[in-house]
Amino acid sequence: MLLAHGGLTTLGANAFSMAIAGPFVAYWIYSLTIKLGGKQKIAIFLAAAIADLLTYIITSIQLALTFPAPVGGFVASFIKFAGILL
Repeated sequence: MLLAHGGLTTLGANAFSMAIAGPFVAYWIYSLTIKLGGKQKIAIFLAAAIADLLTYIITSIQLALTFPAPVGGFVASFIKFAGILL
């Protein structure tokens, strides 16, 4: 409840990446695809796929900022976390 991936201490980070950034990007991609004349099935697929990837990228950024690598700093840590999550 207090530690790890789903604890109360990570509620803000999880809420931002999964409840704010992901859904807003999904809505934007869906709307843009429909406006450009895309089919609904394609719009849903693109929105879900890109929002999912963005959620993991944001989580990787958050983890890299929290745990920078001793050698390489933020960038090395981001590459490591993104490779694990993606």
